[in-house]
Amino acid sequence: MKTKLFTLFLLMMGMTFFVSCSKDDDDDDNGGSQVQNQFEKNYFSVDDGTFVNEDYPESNLNDVISDVSTNNQALSGGMNYITIITERAYKKFFIAVQGQPGYWVYYPKNVYSDGGVYTYIIVLRYSVDYRSNCILIVGGEYEDGGIPRYDKIPVNYVTSKSGDLNINLTFSNEKDVDLHLWTPSGRHIWYYNRGSSYYGLDHDSNAGCDIDGLNNENIYIPSDYIEDGTYTVGVALYANCDRSISTRWSIVARYKGDIIRPSSGKNPVSGVYPVGAYSEGDEAMGVMTFEIKNSGNSANRVKAYMLPEYVPTDMDEMKHEESEWMKLDKRH
Repeated sequence: MKTKLFTLFLLMMGMTFFVSCSKDDDDDDNGGSQVQNQFEKNYFSVDDGTFVNEDYPESNLNDVISDVSTNNQALSGGMNYITIITERAYKKFFIAVQGQPGYWVYYPKNVYSDGGVYTYIIVLRYSVDYRSNCILIVGGEYEDGGIPRYDKIPVNYVTSKSGDLNINLTFSNEKDVDLHLWTPSGRHIWYYNRGSSYYGLDHDSNAGCDIDGLNNENIYIPSDYIEDGTYTVGVALYANCDRSISTRWSIVARYKGDIIRPSSGKNPVSGVYPVGAYSEGDEAMGVMTFEIKNSGNSANRVKAYMLPEYVPTDMDEMKHEESEWMKLDKRH
């Protein structure tokens, strides 16, 4: 009897120990999730990336990761591209923010290779709560296990306006790419009719190839000026300022902080203007439509049209005139 009781005691102790270990593992997992959630809230996530709650990998080589380029300016809720061009194949990449715990691991997909030169592209998505300058850390591991020294890139936060509805355009290099939005009542928001100080387009980047390096555009509409109905989002390569390189672009639309499910197209949506792409002027390509219902503002939808009309700047007028000449050239 004593033997049976002792055996039962040991079994109970073993069960207790097992439950205790499981709880500790859950705590570790929850801690890692909390670190990731905080990182994503304050900074960004990485498309197809995995977050690791550990110290950043140490380099074991003297050489530095080669030819890393990215937009060193960022908007809340926007996107960004990291491009790595190298003669050595990489197995994975590490992306972090200096001084912040954890980092992202990205295993390359759709690698472009030409004549022994590899091009890798990593997509970052900034949080809608992103509000600070930071130092981006980019590193990687070669196929043979070697880890070169990482690169540090200062990223400056650029203030942009926000509303219940936000549409953000990001593109990968210094071209004049324009964001367009058509509202349910047919109002066209773009560089030539930006809206007002209450809503509309708050950045026209690289206008007329006058390069500002922002490579982001943003349309915002606060709750009081949101209409129920169908919205259409468009993009145009107004001017191909450097025809020797291709340009990647991405657009993301959010309503009340959440990514909108589109009725046509994709959200986020991405595309590429190839090397030598022709300038399009004002001829925007529709890339998605979405519906907003029950915004609660049906009685107030005239508010946006009671505001003063936007007065185009000299640069806006110049761009519009050039676009008209482009259209004439195409007809002839």
